[in-house]
Amino acid sequence: MTETLTLALTGRFTVIGPDGHDIDGLPLRGLAILAYLARQPGRRAARSALAALVWTDRAEEQARASLRQELSVLRQSLPEGAIGTDRMAVWLGDAVQIAAPAPGLPLLDGFSGPAGGFEDWLRDERQHDADERVRLHLTEAEAALGKGLAAEAIASAEAALTLDPYAETALRLLMQAEAVAGNRSGALAAHARFSERLRADLDAAPDSETEALAAKLRSAPLGPVPAAKGGHVPTLAVLPFDHLAQGPGDMLADGIVDEITAALSRSTDVHVIARQSAFALKDSRPGIREAAERLGADYIVTGTVKRSGERVRITADLAGPDGVTLWSRRFDDRLDDLFDLQDRIAVQVAGQISPSLRSAEITRATRRPPEVRSAYDLLLSGYPLFWSHRKGDNAVALSQFRAAAALDPGNATALAMTAWCHAQQVAYIWTDDPAGERQRAIDCATRAAQLPAAADSAPALVAIGAALTLTTADKDRARSFIDRALAIDPNNAWGWFRSGWLKVVFNEPQSAISDFIRAESLSPLDPFLFNFLLGRASAMHELGDHADAIRLVHRAMALAPGMTWPYRTLAAYNAMQGDMDEARAAAKTFLSHYPGMTVRRLVDYLPPGISLTNSPYIDALRNAGIPAE
Repeated sequence: MTETLTLALTGRFTVIGPDGHDIDGLPLRGLAILAYLARQPGRRAARSALAALVWTDRAEEQARASLRQELSVLRQSLPEGAIGTDRMAVWLGDAVQIAAPAPGLPLLDGFSGPAGGFEDWLRDERQHDADERVRLHLTEAEAALGKGLAAEAIASAEAALTLDPYAETALRLLMQAEAVAGNRSGALAAHARFSERLRADLDAAPDSETEALAAKLRSAPLGPVPAAKGGHVPTLAVLPFDHLAQGPGDMLADGIVDEITAALSRSTDVHVIARQSAFALKDSRPGIREAAERLGADYIVTGTVKRSGERVRITADLAGPDGVTLWSRRFDDRLDDLFDLQDRIAVQVAGQISPSLRSAEITRATRRPPEVRSAYDLLLSGYPLFWSHRKGDNAVALSQFRAAAALDPGNATALAMTAWCHAQQVAYIWTDDPAGERQRAIDCATRAAQLPAAADSAPALVAIGAALTLTTADKDRARSFIDRALAIDPNNAWGWFRSGWLKVVFNEPQSAISDFIRAESLSPLDPFLFNFLLGRASAMHELGDHADAIRLVHRAMALAPGMTWPYRTLAAYNAMQGDMDEARAAAKTFLSHYPGMTVRRLVDYLPPGISLTNSPYIDALRNAGIPAE
């Protein structure tokens, strides 16, 4: 059995051994290596970048030698398989799991690594982590407000303001939620407190949007806040990046912008302004708002490139037309091959911007009154309900997608998402009519595939492929749609994760793991991350690594509270590992959520590829205590 090492990154940085006790006495730089790897896409880093970061004060060869020595010390202190290396890279092995973030606790609290590059990285990561938590609370508040859940929206908005007392978006959400709850005086009191804080701390006043909302509250009951635009695919422009310490004739920054523009242009979720139009603004250097207005863009990408010898630091930022930053990330790399570097950065930026764009567009859509929402608004409004993986939410998402498809019969994505929702009804045991729901999923997927718009829409093709994977045994047909989606947009994280699931269902586990890792590296904060992890768990189970599969299932369930169907998976995996106490406990919990379920009935819900080919899984469910008949 693989021994598991756990890294707790929020609150006090803790390394927890297989016995559940802290591993003390690890060297400072060893801890810095573990922390850095845990925060990287794919949990791996180039040796050269790691050595330069942790041993900033040493020459390159000396730093690499120090890294080798430190890795040797770590291997002696940690379980086998915790650290993997080759000539070019270092990574955390599958024996390492990252503990679920502890709500309200800062990243690596109190940890002080080696001075220099690591110290700079840690400061940026802490700020990024805090910003992400604010954005998460804002998304939760917006979603709750869209459902009319005022109390939940108030709690999330207040949590965002606790982390960032100057977040006006959080204030406006709090004011709206208080008004929806019938507490207009509370909404105006929150505005007054915020105004006083700005005046005292920053000698500033709330912006015009906040003041307009306050005026509306004073004069009349609050209605839904209309979005600035609606019913359209958003437009994005990538402005020329600032090149710091640029040498004569150095075109590195322009090359990176070219590649980012090309990578984003492959996505059918956004219109990307042509490179030449964006570069026409290079000399005038307008601000975000002016650039957005002149280019007619809903979103603007800016950035900087800083080169020091062979080391390159690139920052990229996504902002709305009001100049508010929606996403920001820093990338450290080495200039070993110019074209490879440009490709690597472009893939990471494009992959991580897409989910941020989707989140911003969902926020726009849910602010529009339901009675005036376009098909595009309805589609976006359904997404958060769709990926919550709860029976009731999936039913509401299904109605949203159906309404979008009815309003715009040519919208292939809306019809394809309807198919995927029907398929989820079956796969996750949310219906008493699995055969009927399965057929409805197949019918919707078939109709969506026949729409002209589907041919070049990666989101539609992914959804069609997902629905067919879950409801048919036709591997080649399902794969054709997912492969087509990835040919159109190779940076589509959902395409890679559905490719991974298809390979799990049809028994290609080794290749599936690579697809899931790629999906996670493209979108490390994806709302479907729990499903990426469940897919990896299934693949590892098929390869016989039941212990790590169980670990990943627990991680996934921590990311999606309220998700209950994976208890059947825990029952089977524990039984196959021989841990019958855990298997029976999981089976008991599963049956408490699905009373009267039997193995025979469960087979009717599983994807046909699994139910026809995976008899050991079925046997394990029986052994765990789920009744056969």
